[in-house]
Amino acid sequence: MGTHNQRIKFENRGPPRVGNNKHFNNIRWIKKYLKSCEDNEASFLQIRDWLNSNTRYGITSGALANVLGYHESFEKIEERYFTEDGTNKKETTWRLVE
Repeated sequence: MGTHNQRIKFENRGPPRVGNNKHFNNIRWIKKYLKSCEDNEASFLQIRDWLNSNTRYGITSGALANVLGYHESFEKIEERYFTEDGTNKKETTWRLVE
């Protein structure tokens, strides 16, 4: 990432990275996973389970929903509602746009 910003004079600093800084690494991991999937698409639960088993800190469902919903690299393909064990559930499928 470079050196600590306070050691560099303000006029010599590079431009700030804008947007999704908090989830920059999560976005990289999601793209890597979706590229390995068939047709570059996977369900929300598949993405969440893969991230939680293959990254150090994993991701919460809420954070993953924000990343997938607001980042332009991902698009929602399908939203399916079904009942399992007497409870209503929703499954969404996401695709890598790039």
